Amino acid sequence: MSKRKQFGPNQGEGDKASARKYNANVRQFVAAHKVDDAARTAKEFLEANPAEAAADEAKATAGPHPIAGRIEELITEGKAMVGRARAKLRAKFAR
Repeated sequence: MSKRKQFGPNQGEGDKASARKYNANVRQFVAAHKVDDAARTAKEFLEANPAEAAADEAKATAGPHPIAGRIEELITEGKAMVGRARAKLRAKFAR
């Protein structure tokens, strides 16, 4: 099965349909003259809550959380689940 059929026509380097929808929404937001209001609201929040704004910015710019430990945990859980499933299947279909 080709990747195009497996993931749909818009998958690969990016989801083109979602990108088009996002871009259309941005153009609509700008065209509705909402940018100045949003900027003013953001400035007011920043001035009223500088510590919270700094923490939010640090969290947003930190990137994704490391998952190395979580992967090992998932592998262990998966092995345990397979073991339980095998035991149930053996019990049900034992000869």
